[in-house]
Amino acid sequence: MKKRWIALALSVTLVTGLVPQGTCLRTVNAYAQETGMPETEMPESGVDDLATGETALTHDEIVAKNKQAVIDEAIALGVPDAFIRHDIAEEFKEGKLTAPQTDLADEEEEPKLKLEAVKASDKSTGLLLSKVDTGVLARTKIDLGEYDLGELKPGRLIYNMLTDYKTKGTAYLYFGDSEEPFASAVIKRTANKDWETAPNYTVDVRNAGLEGKGHIYLKFVADTALDDEDNIIPKSKVKTSLFLQGMFFTEGSTPVVEFDLDKEINTIENINGSPLHTTMGYGNMEVKIPEGYEAEYSEKPLKDATYELEYLRGRGNSTWEASKKPYKIKLNESADLFGMGKSKHWVLLANYYDYSLIRNKFTFYLADQLGLEYTPKSVFVDVVISGVYYGSYQLTQHVRIGKNNINIDDLEDDPATEEPDITGGYLLSMGDSWLSGDEGLPYISAGQYDFRLDKPEYDEKYPKEAKDAQIKYLTRYLGELDLLVNSLEESDSVSENSMEGSEEPANPGVVSEINSEAVSGIDPTVASGIDPTVSENDLEGEEEIKLPEGKTWRDYMDEQSLIDYYLLQEFSKNGDAYGSSSTYLYKVRNGKLYWGPAWDFDYVAWGAYQTDYIKWGTLENFRLKFVAPWVETLLKNDPEFKQNVIKRWKVLSDLLKEAEEDGGILDRYKEQNYYSALANYQICSSLLMDADGYGDDTQVLDDDGNPYTLNYTNEIERLKKYIHVGREWADEHIEEIDTYEWDYVMHYPQVPFYVDDETPVFVSYDMEQNTLKTEEIPEMPAKEGCVFKGWYYVDENGNEKRFTDRDLPYGYNQDSNEYYAYDLYPCYTEETDYVKAEKIEPAWDTIYVPLDRMVISEEDGLDPNMIAYEAVLVNLKSFVNVTPFDASDDALRFYQETEDGKIRQYSDDEIWINNIGETEIICRLGDLSCKLKIVAFEMEDLNQGQAFGVDKSITLKAGEYGNVHFAFDAPQNQLYSKYYDLIFASMDTDILEVNGNGMLYAKKTGKTKVVTIWQDGKKKNSRLTEVTVTDENGKLPGESEADHGNTTEPKGTNVKPSNTPANTAVTLAKGAIKKIQTKKASDKKLKIKLTKIANADGYQIAVYTSKKDAAKNKKAILTKDVKGVKATLKSGKLKGTKKLYVRVRAYSKIDGKTVYGDWSGIKKVKIRS
Repeated sequence: MKKRWIALALSVTLVTGLVPQGTCLRTVNAYAQETGMPETEMPESGVDDLATGETALTHDEIVAKNKQAVIDEAIALGVPDAFIRHDIAEEFKEGKLTAPQTDLADEEEEPKLKLEAVKASDKSTGLLLSKVDTGVLARTKIDLGEYDLGELKPGRLIYNMLTDYKTKGTAYLYFGDSEEPFASAVIKRTANKDWETAPNYTVDVRNAGLEGKGHIYLKFVADTALDDEDNIIPKSKVKTSLFLQGMFFTEGSTPVVEFDLDKEINTIENINGSPLHTTMGYGNMEVKIPEGYEAEYSEKPLKDATYELEYLRGRGNSTWEASKKPYKIKLNESADLFGMGKSKHWVLLANYYDYSLIRNKFTFYLADQLGLEYTPKSVFVDVVISGVYYGSYQLTQHVRIGKNNINIDDLEDDPATEEPDITGGYLLSMGDSWLSGDEGLPYISAGQYDFRLDKPEYDEKYPKEAKDAQIKYLTRYLGELDLLVNSLEESDSVSENSMEGSEEPANPGVVSEINSEAVSGIDPTVASGIDPTVSENDLEGEEEIKLPEGKTWRDYMDEQSLIDYYLLQEFSKNGDAYGSSSTYLYKVRNGKLYWGPAWDFDYVAWGAYQTDYIKWGTLENFRLKFVAPWVETLLKNDPEFKQNVIKRWKVLSDLLKEAEEDGGILDRYKEQNYYSALANYQICSSLLMDADGYGDDTQVLDDDGNPYTLNYTNEIERLKKYIHVGREWADEHIEEIDTYEWDYVMHYPQVPFYVDDETPVFVSYDMEQNTLKTEEIPEMPAKEGCVFKGWYYVDENGNEKRFTDRDLPYGYNQDSNEYYAYDLYPCYTEETDYVKAEKIEPAWDTIYVPLDRMVISEEDGLDPNMIAYEAVLVNLKSFVNVTPFDASDDALRFYQETEDGKIRQYSDDEIWINNIGETEIICRLGDLSCKLKIVAFEMEDLNQGQAFGVDKSITLKAGEYGNVHFAFDAPQNQLYSKYYDLIFASMDTDILEVNGNGMLYAKKTGKTKVVTIWQDGKKKNSRLTEVTVTDENGKLPGESEADHGNTTEPKGTNVKPSNTPANTAVTLAKGAIKKIQTKKASDKKLKIKLTKIANADGYQIAVYTSKKDAAKNKKAILTKDVKGVKATLKSGKLKGTKKLYVRVRAYSKIDGKTVYGDWSGIKKVKIRS
């Protein structure tokens, strides 16, 4: 019986019993029709749309379509089919394969071999040859299809085949009528009885002499099919099975780098599973050179060579998270690979984020042509690891100090303490990483800019006096450079900055300046005992850095490298520039500071991640001058510098023009790398190919809003278009580079407030406050016989929303890249429908809130002994019961008495708790009041008790209020958010109503039950409360006919439970963000993954530029409702920001109303602008 009650409770329609519905005198869509605004179909802000009117494709359909586009392009280009993957099972079903041919012994009958196309456990398909005697199989040729090589020469054969786990052996492959195998191959064994996708094993066929067209046949010789003298046993009486999936050739003009790893020490799977790159692989590396290969960096013909590895490991930050991974190589001895110069250290770039695979190579070409020293040399290669093909890679020099890398003095070899030895040998970057070992690298500040000292590396063996002397010298050098640049600013600029409250730090060169928003959300100005001008790198006795006399900034920094490096970053719109560990500088001994080498241009550069990049106007600006150290100041205050920038732009512009032309460097790279890319995309993937970041159930579009066909040719042409459009704009505007101001905050139109049907009052947007100008909002218009509820608008999803000071009532049109204002209109409740509250009271005696301690280290420039807590947002309104249930609580307000006796009013219904202890909140609704008690405690004291109870039975008189008295078994220190996972349902709402806190209202006499459900993750726990509602004399109908009159209802009869009670309250758990793509974020996109919340119909995501705004839940620059747990937020508002703060809450649609859960904590995002 209990299970039946639970099922009934879960099947009821959940509606809110807390928020009074009211009656808007003007319906939403009616108002929309009157004013000419769209009803529910508006441009959707934040998530990419198909925008074609066609049915949107699912994510899996998009991925499949992108994979097919690779094949379609190859066919259209006339690529011979041997280089296009053959699906063996599909060709079998189409009758393209001949029957197996067995070499029969005398009088032996043809064996019955069973071939069938089957699906594996992972839904992949293959051709299964099952339960065959291994002796018979060793004498049998199996047709794998016909392969046309055309005029091309193959390099490798890639194949997908499996045998069962008991069978070891060798596969032999034959071409055409040849009786000699052209290759022998390994077939992987599997213990999966339902089979699985086979690895992409590969074998070298450069010297196999294959040409023309012919069928390929397979013979598999198992070890059990051979006698002691390796002769085939006609019948071994041992059976095995083969699972054959696919096969194709790679074209042979691309060099191959092949690793033979010692699997007894480590496998490539272990290396790929090491998040911090601490797992190493050992063995040999072989470089295989195609016949006739023309080396870019050597005039001498190259030969195959084998090198012993010191290790192979993973590398990279965000690139390591991709399915196709980059690697770091260290050889036992220095080697000159491809004429790039001797070194032990090399890098394999996967270029997963760049479908063209050439953006890094192209940028290196431009940097080299501009004369940026130590630009990495690189070549395209195919990579094979432990016999498996891993795709098309870029083998490149490693950015490090070395004779054939960055050829400057090496302080690691000579731990100097005195000048001039300590004046050079430094490699710096401008960002951080999450790799082990990187967290201890010292940072040096020069004014507002922070630099990480990558080299020399200071370990425990490095002399402390040398380290201190070197950091002290570099700190002073960068500080003096910063002072020299800023000394160029005009005095009125300084005055203006002072008026705005920006003060010059007392010691701008000290490793000191703390960004209060970057240190775990702690504001040093309010953290007691913290000196914001001190950090771990400050040294005793350090003197104040002063402006050098008789010097200019050009004496300290190389002008041309600064300009060339900046122009490369600016024109490529590299989102990682000047804010990541891939932004490099180096300081030479007795010389200047130089910018470079160029590195990491495969993702948020050259529009790689977005196929409609140009449409958004993101090329038409000089926005990186605002983040490039010292560039903006020099452009404004050093006329010679500006003219030199213009001159160098003209050099770069000419290089770009040549590159985009037919037959230019881009076409040459395309021709050189196409066949390698073709093989790559039949095996591997890319960001765009994986539909990563498209949004939910949509596909990529081109700049005209049409579905974009993703293939290699289109991607090269898209890069050319990027260059052409950007170059023409920059050519036209380069003279204005010093005065150009990029307003990354989009322009907001005025918002119409309709006081009546025809006369709007237009309210302006306040950019400084990031809200509407409150002084312009019209007074609440009076309406006879009505109570004003507030201003309302209809958002782009057709949802009616009440305007608050936290909202920006704007939609975003992706096609025009503009914001449009919603029309705001007054909403009223008729006085006859307006129910005044009679009583308010707290739903629970105490709200317990656990707090997590922040992790604080000296590296943050803060006292590690300081105790601070992550703030938790509590929705106060959820814990207040208002009666009657249908009374309006719009005017419910919350206050707190401060220590000095003053009363502080909260502007919304939420409060941030970030300190241990008790907080008392005063709740007021008109002349009614009550108090809420919030107790914050250490997370380690959290009570994990799961049991809860309710009253088993309750008796109420009709018209009375009661409560099921829900309580956990140990309510003290219980997680408060668990109360949001509660559902209370009345089985007969004609008799009894219940609100979201378990409060009851007895409507008429009778008996019913209330079910209480607490959802703990996926587990639902329930309790029943029997409720009896009597008349004013405490009697049920039928108990005394004299008192109650005639009735046909039997005494004590239970009323049949209703399946759709009208006042069941739904509660939602606190929102949570699983992940935001932060390592490489674009200038107007955020990819977010959320935690799924029970009972949620969707999620509201809010984005802020200030943690304080996020903490107050005010001034969001972007708010977006999404239905799934994966979303891509896309908006011009995200441009130009270095840090963003994101929160989310779940919502549920209840009888046309939207009920929201609690906001999540704040997630910080770094944006490289």
